[in-house]
Amino acid sequence: MKRAATLKLIVPLVLLSLLIGIRVSGQPAAKVEAPKRVTQGSDIVFQITTDKPANVAGNVAVQVVSVDGSQTLNSSTYSLGTSRTASVSLTIPLDAKTGTWKVTKVTFYASSGGIFKDLTPSGDLTFEVSHEFVVLPSKAEVEIR
Repeated sequence: MKRAATLKLIVPLVLLSLLIGIRVSGQPAAKVEAPKRVTQGSDIVFQITTDKPANVAGNVAVQVVSVDGSQTLNSSTYSLGTSRTASVSLTIPLDAKTGTWKVTKVTFYASSGGIFKDLTPSGDLTFEVSHEFVVLPSKAEVEIR
């Protein structure tokens, strides 16, 4: 008796999982637009556009890596909601390696959790990080009142 009840519960859950998997796997790559050059210490903004809106609210995140693989940066997640576009900002640290970097991953995360999808497009996803001469203060004055 317990086995039949368990099967009645498991079968719909498996079917639901398959349907969600089909929906998620049907979401192809996103389009990524960004400047081709950024300086150390500044922000780069990626414009992410998906082929179609998801039917669940979600967020997108971007991962970039220096071409030599020595540094990896991950953005925060940015709300996509149920639209097709989101702007994802990433601060390039002052000590970031100069030279060529590449977007290695664009990921969609369902807001309710449990579902994520790699939307990384193919093609030229590179940009250049250039040196920014940094001027720092050399001393400070302190007044005690």
